Amino acid sequence: NSGTFVDQDGDTGTYSVNGSNVQFEYDDYDIVFNGNSVDQNSMRGTYTVEGSTDNWRATRGFNSSLTSQTSTIKTQSPKK
Repeated sequence: NSGTFVDQDGDTGTYSVNGSNVQFEYDDYDIVFNGNSVDQNSMRGTYTVEGSTDNWRATRGFNSSLTSQTSTIKTQSPKK
């Protein structure tokens, strides 16, 4: 499955899902997230920003580290 998304700030991107694996990428920022489902309510993986990689995790129904990391990274790393 694949499609598009809009985040809480109105920024857009594309995603793809293959089994428990997911990848999503912002249209206007150099950020790529790869990860997989841990259970029915959480995911984790790595993200890459301009060649640097770090970890992320997200939990359904709660603010997650993914949200705050994305907001911080986006303000620092716009595509040129």
